[in-house]
Amino acid sequence: MTRIQSGRPSPRVHARTAISRCVSALIGGGLLAGTAWGQSAPATDNSNPSADTGGLQEVVVTAQFHNENLQQTPLAITAITGDMLTQRSATSLSDVANFAPNVILQPTYAGTGNAMRAQIRGVGQTDFDPALDPGVGVYIDDVYFPTLTGSDFALVDLDRVEILRGPQGTLSGMNSLGGSVKLYSKKATGEDDGYISGTYGSLDRVEFHGSGDFSLIPDTLFFRLTGVTRHNNGYVTLEDYGCSHPDDPYVISGAYPRAGYTADCKTGSEGGTDYTALRGSFRWLPAKAVEVNLIFDATQDNSESTATTLLGTPASPLFAGTAPIWYGAPYDSRFIPTNPYTSYANFLDPGLTYSAINAAGAAGTKNGPFYANPNNTMNSWGTSATIDWTINDNLSVKSISAYRHYNSTFGDDNSASPVPLILEEADLKNHQASEELRLNGIWGSFLNWTLGGIYFDQTTAYASREDDPSFGIIYGGLTTPTFDFLGDDAAHTKTHAAFFNAGLHFTDALTLNTGVRYTSETKVFTYENENVDGVTPFYPIPLNGSSGEYSGSHVDYRVDLDYQWTPTLMTYAEVSTGFKGGGVTPRPYNAEQVISFGPETLKSYELGLKSEWFNHSLRANLAAFYELYDDYQAAADQASCVDKNGNSLVGTPYDIVCGEYQNVGNAKGKGAEAELDYQLYGLTVDASFSYVDLYVTSSRATALVVGQELPDIGKIRTSLGIQYQVSFGDYGSITPRVDAIYTPASCGDITCDADVNNSPYTLVNARLTYAFPSKKWTASFEVTNLTDKLYYLSKVNTGVGYLDGQIGAPRLWALTLRRDF
Repeated sequence: MTRIQSGRPSPRVHARTAISRCVSALIGGGLLAGTAWGQSAPATDNSNPSADTGGLQEVVVTAQFHNENLQQTPLAITAITGDMLTQRSATSLSDVANFAPNVILQPTYAGTGNAMRAQIRGVGQTDFDPALDPGVGVYIDDVYFPTLTGSDFALVDLDRVEILRGPQGTLSGMNSLGGSVKLYSKKATGEDDGYISGTYGSLDRVEFHGSGDFSLIPDTLFFRLTGVTRHNNGYVTLEDYGCSHPDDPYVISGAYPRAGYTADCKTGSEGGTDYTALRGSFRWLPAKAVEVNLIFDATQDNSESTATTLLGTPASPLFAGTAPIWYGAPYDSRFIPTNPYTSYANFLDPGLTYSAINAAGAAGTKNGPFYANPNNTMNSWGTSATIDWTINDNLSVKSISAYRHYNSTFGDDNSASPVPLILEEADLKNHQASEELRLNGIWGSFLNWTLGGIYFDQTTAYASREDDPSFGIIYGGLTTPTFDFLGDDAAHTKTHAAFFNAGLHFTDALTLNTGVRYTSETKVFTYENENVDGVTPFYPIPLNGSSGEYSGSHVDYRVDLDYQWTPTLMTYAEVSTGFKGGGVTPRPYNAEQVISFGPETLKSYELGLKSEWFNHSLRANLAAFYELYDDYQAAADQASCVDKNGNSLVGTPYDIVCGEYQNVGNAKGKGAEAELDYQLYGLTVDASFSYVDLYVTSSRATALVVGQELPDIGKIRTSLGIQYQVSFGDYGSITPRVDAIYTPASCGDITCDADVNNSPYTLVNARLTYAFPSKKWTASFEVTNLTDKLYYLSKVNTGVGYLDGQIGAPRLWALTLRRDF
């Protein structure tokens, strides 16, 4: 079996100077008066808890390219094991954020498909367009995933999840500006074991998991196979408005087209899940010093559209403050349902003649009927090969080769009503290939180092039909308000990077960690816009055949000094940087708006403390940071629109609508984080607290106001989880658990518009698990959103007359039975 070099003397905890005793006493006394709190575990056993207390287990992470104890890793990092994810009823990656401070992982709004927005310490990305890089890097078994689309992975057979907070430009690279989220699968061990589980719950939820681990050649070749399938209906009911409101005079006149419905007026639902995933891995040990891990996975997802409801029909300057008239009927508050879990969306534009607005009464015609598929489908697969070769006791090599592909389709009815203000159907394809090579070495007890390089090649194709009748008024005038076209944009990205990281151990207790990474990237974006015939160019947006290019390079660095005061107390001070790649405007409205924008950059100053107390029964990790966030990327407003030479487009024929992305300003932030874990006998308590204040310091866009907080962040987030295992001896055991997660209020966009600002909410989840005496059978009953809280993940107001809300799930229950073999 491969020998994994720790790269650090072990134990690195025998500092016995007078100053260490003094500092330890000061910190221990400051946290809690009394000598018992400051007592440390014996230096001879820094990893394993006492058997009689059932204390906290050691957590091993690989954030610095070698295996080391979480508590001796000088990074703000949250590590969550697969068992912990199960205990907390987490089924997708977006659920993981509930347990880490200053981390936001949420499904994106409707019209973005199976996508997830990721932000850490206020830094990230919310726009799913593949032309824009994520600001938080997501990795599966050390393979980078480059788009928000498809990143909300189902949690299948994971060993652990590592969430690194703060810029990871040298350790992760690849757009890990705010931090990185790394998923590590369980390796095949050849133990000939496995499990199978089944779940039934609310909304006809039916779910099965299974995994088996086999020895194909004893001590040489092992195989692990895991599968999962889940189906449940959506929690937002799609209702035919004409059916449920037969007395509306506009229904009587036939103004609202019908899509077909059941006896209760139901046409479908939103927010439902339907996916199947399969993962297999081979682990081969051809020689004592070589380990090869070959992984393949495939997912077929045909889930429903994101749960979205209409919250309001605000006045729009597009229609001079009056309700728009489509198909002879007004789009107004009649379409706001009394039940918040109902929507009148029908995803249909019948293509009839309609009048534009009350004042003009003009008419226009459409290209014909258009029905947007109301599902979020995702077919994806990938494979990777990781080779670890230990050349000798001081030198090893790791190679990671990977290829991934996905095809995602999704539709959207923006108006959430039978009035087709904006409809979209998209087909997004992604292909990527990468190779990463690392050389790891140690030099005695003084130095460990990693030298590496990476090559990454990505191609995306974003095809769509955009049916926006309201925008037609801008381009075609009141007599021909049509804005209906086919888009097929392609992007090609190539990235090369080289990095070097080193840890210098001046003493057993004092270590200097340094790192540097050079990254070079090129992106080419090509636009195609055609009429719905698929042949003639769409002239209101004269872009067919246009292209834009961005290329650049960047250097990131990290300097970290940490000191192990006692076997269970470590502090560190760090300066680190990261960047998110530049690119080309993804949605221009004319060739003059095809401009490139530069990268975002972040420099962070951080102080941290990691500690364990009471014989490893309590773990307390603290961090404070100050960050400089420059060249923030966002959609430009009309007044800030410029051409390729930086000249203003205001007052020119091209300033009707601005579709540019720009580096619109700079920001500063400060914050603090705390993670607490306590375990004693059967009691387990875990809690997190975070505070961040990230605000604009300079602006190059009129919509971005100096002093304003950046969107979708909020300030204070907290979580608390408590469980207690009660043993009944020969009758098994029972473990109740409760989790509470508080999400703060936040701005919903860069203007901090009151209509789309997010309200605070607290979610409570509960789980009760019974383990049978043999411990081979377990039964669990879970309830999510126990208090049935009504809440919204996000809101959207594009200024054309509607206010949508991405509504969260109500109270749901599920029962799971599992058998281990």
